[in-house]
Amino acid sequence: IKERLTRDYDFWRQKRDSCGKLGVSSDRKLLLVLFHLSAGISCRKLAVTYRVSSGLAAKACTLFWEHMIEAFGPTYLGELTQQRITRVERLHRRLNWPLCLGSIDCSSWQWKSCPRAVQNLFSKHDEGCVVRLEVVVSADLKII
Repeated sequence: IKERLTRDYDFWRQKRDSCGKLGVSSDRKLLLVLFHLSAGISCRKLAVTYRVSSGLAAKACTLFWEHMIEAFGPTYLGELTQQRITRVERLHRRLNWPLCLGSIDCSSWQWKSCPRAVQNLFSKHDEGCVVRLEVVVSADLKII
């Protein structure tokens, strides 16, 4: 992901400012986004913690999704057509999964900073607020 984003999008590259000083690294920008996604930490708090501007943190979080969809969408998020279903069925038959269209993967994360207004939507009895991601993929890792 890092290689693709830094190759294709200027924002993710580390640049020098007008004084010649190196700016924020691509690793740090991606780390901001990953902490934002995994822990629900606000961009403002991330900016303070990682000593970057809140504008840069917010821009990184916004551009991440735009660039991920633009860069990887055509490969992994294609429209589910009859032709694609037929191709996946053939592939899975060769792998000895004759009736399997895809494989489901579920991940759950505890949401520590879940807003009070939506807690009832994300709460589990014993675990507090939980976010669950469910994805169905074919054997060639295309999202179905």
